[in-house]
Amino acid sequence: MPTVKQRYPEFKTTKKTKSVTEVIDSLSEDFKESFVHQNADEETKKQWELMGDIGKDGGNTLHQILELWIKYGAEPKNKLWLHFSKQFQEMFPNRENYISEEKIYDSENDIIGTLDLQELGKEIVISDLKTYHNLYENIGNKYLKPPFQHYKATNYNKTLIQLAHYKRLVESTGKKVSSTAWILYLDEFIIKKVKVEIPEELL
Repeated sequence: MPTVKQRYPEFKTTKKTKSVTEVIDSLSEDFKESFVHQNADEETKKQWELMGDIGKDGGNTLHQILELWIKYGAEPKNKLWLHFSKQFQEMFPNRENYISEEKIYDSENDIIGTLDLQELGKEIVISDLKTYHNLYENIGNKYLKPPFQHYKATNYNKTLIQLAHYKRLVESTGKKVSSTAWILYLDEFIIKKVKVEIPEELL
């Protein structure tokens, strides 16, 4: 398993460096700590783990398809992946106006992240690509952990917090970032765009 330092040689990171995704995920209950998981049999747990791995691999592939189009104007040959590439091409026909998969490092908090998409202009508009099966679902009416305990534990709210963190990081480099952002998410076989305003209280 590669260390963070090996994965991000351009930054002075350590094995303690956390990714933005890890930080955001820590704001809600870990499924493995839930009553349902702890009381499940081992075969069921293995099935859930495999399903999780499939989800992560699929998410990584979708990000790579977007990157392939934005950076190189290319598309995959596999028919399934080509289906998604065509949607990205329709969404972002002027690919030269975008930056894809740019890593950014928060040295103060030792956190590293990757900006999925940035639209260039007077103000940078950031987008985050998600493969959640449900953006707004909140089973059990739960809330996030402090300091965001007044936000419901939805993937939508976690993504808002992530976008706010990225906005602060990019602006710390001297660039201006719009408070308007986009969440790209997968709904069945359709990639959808949701326009959001990053709340001032998160900045």
